[in-house]
Amino acid sequence: MDCEKIKILIDTDPGYDDAAAIIAAAFSSKLDLLGLTTVFGNTSLDIVNRNAASMIEYFNLDISYAFGEKEPLNGKNTATEVSEKDVFGLPECETKEDKRGAVEFLKDKLEGESGLVTLVTLGPLTNISKLLKTHPGCKKKIEKIIMMGGALNTGNITSAAEFNIYCDPEAAKDVFGSGIEIVMAGLDVTRETRLYGHDLEKLSGFGDKQRKLVEIIKDCSAKYSLKPEKGIPVHDVCTIMYLLEPEIFGTEKYNVDVETRGEITRGMTLADRRPFSNLEKNTTVLTKINIEKFKEVFFGIMAEIQRF
Repeated sequence: MDCEKIKILIDTDPGYDDAAAIIAAAFSSKLDLLGLTTVFGNTSLDIVNRNAASMIEYFNLDISYAFGEKEPLNGKNTATEVSEKDVFGLPECETKEDKRGAVEFLKDKLEGESGLVTLVTLGPLTNISKLLKTHPGCKKKIEKIIMMGGALNTGNITSAAEFNIYCDPEAAKDVFGSGIEIVMAGLDVTRETRLYGHDLEKLSGFGDKQRKLVEIIKDCSAKYSLKPEKGIPVHDVCTIMYLLEPEIFGTEKYNVDVETRGEITRGMTLADRRPFSNLEKNTTVLTKINIEKFKEVFFGIMAEIQRF
């Protein structure tokens, strides 16, 4: 008898690594991708929405989707550089988004399921914070939130903060404090997911759709001075790999909170690693990764795409 698929919803700000994660989720035989919502982040919401719609159309993904928030909770977007860096370059298409918007879309999707649903977040947490504030009853429908975001050690947009959390620290603080089980795939492991030239050649060899994904990865990452010879990290794919094969990762349980007021630490994810701490350990943090197994599982899914 087949195992029951894991039901998921993805909230995303599609850049190149989001695309890889979404495609892996859509074509995995173990996951049931119920829908997708967009949020500002890697670039402006207009470009994010265009990327999502064109990706769903080009890769023939059977996914309903809705557009979400264009700015953080406090209305001051200090992180996102509005640019063309993350434009996928796919053929323009008519958008077919659900007009309810991200928050109502997520609420209705959650309430429409008899069982629990896992939220996978690949961008700032603004939509999720608004969902939990507007519809607190949805908490009981969420099994866990698996996020790409945060860092135990150094950040990337600042020395303390990782980009997704820094984009909307107030929203992230809400989510970490929500009481929902959190799994944090932070920079400590996602930086290790580098695909090199030979990996991208292997991926291209699987077929036309995989070749197009490689073009997106190369084109978008090059605009950030990332090169195959030094490795291109596919940060967001960690969330999907954890769902599919959690043993790929080493984990630790911590209480994690988000700094919202620090002059130089705003957006920092602070894990309480004191051995005598009595704070609730609200977050499973990914701390180690078996990169060989990671690539094996990822390429295994990618090799099967042409069959669909």
